[in-house]
Amino acid sequence: MKPFQKWIQLSLRAKLILLIEGFVLILVCVTGIITTMREKETLENELHKRGLALTVELSKFMTRPLLSHDIPTLRRFVNHSMEQDCVSYVLVLDTYGKVLMHSDLSEVGKTYTDTLTMAAVNSVVPGFTDVRSPQTGELRCDMFTPVQVSGVRLGTVRLGYSHMAVAKEIAAAQQHILLLGLLTAIGGGIVAYFLANFISSPIKQITDATAQVANGHLDTQIMIKRNDEIGTLASTFNKMTEDLRRTTVSKDYFDNIIINRLIIEYSLRGIPCGCIIKI
Repeated sequence: MKPFQKWIQLSLRAKLILLIEGFVLILVCVTGIITTMREKETLENELHKRGLALTVELSKFMTRPLLSHDIPTLRRFVNHSMEQDCVSYVLVLDTYGKVLMHSDLSEVGKTYTDTLTMAAVNSVVPGFTDVRSPQTGELRCDMFTPVQVSGVRLGTVRLGYSHMAVAKEIAAAQQHILLLGLLTAIGGGIVAYFLANFISSPIKQITDATAQVANGHLDTQIMIKRNDEIGTLASTFNKMTEDLRRTTVSKDYFDNIIINRLIIEYSLRGIPCGCIIKI
């Protein structure tokens, strides 16, 4: 109840400023969240396209070395691929999941039987799966492409593409959105202040003028020239005070006539004028 009571006690201008600024802040937050989500989705799609394109291109270069069992050439292509941005690992598997070449040479010769490897080895089309590294917890996109010649499968190329680039882009986008939101909030506050004054100031003038009329100042006029409802209210108020002033003047005029006539009659009759009581 206390916050509600404090809200009631605020002036109209303060309420308008808080309402407008609150609306601006909510709008900025919602817009920022939606923009960030769309930016993330766009960057992830771009990451997948870029990673798949690199994997497909690499698989084409791997065809001849796999046919000739040229391990040094496989290693050279793997090392070259590791020089690309955001590439975490590159490996070449045979049709059974055995590692023929790996960016980590200690993995060469091992046979992988995990679900991810089996899915890559058995896939006939390029694909990807988002996985999280068990060691670092880093999110990666595991790209895979079959290496085939005339319909005969020679092996599979797998490439790990880090989501770190996406995270950096998202962080940069969030900073821009935060800065834009801050500027928008400041601008919204300024607009809210002037808009609140534009609405509340004439209402305060009318309120003050009403108090003056209540105290007997019937010559009070409101100098508001606007073509909206507030301007109409001010014009109506001015007409009301004018009518009240005319009515009051007319009543005083007739009262004076009656009193003067009574004074004359009482004087003629010899009655003291002090007996006349003004009603």
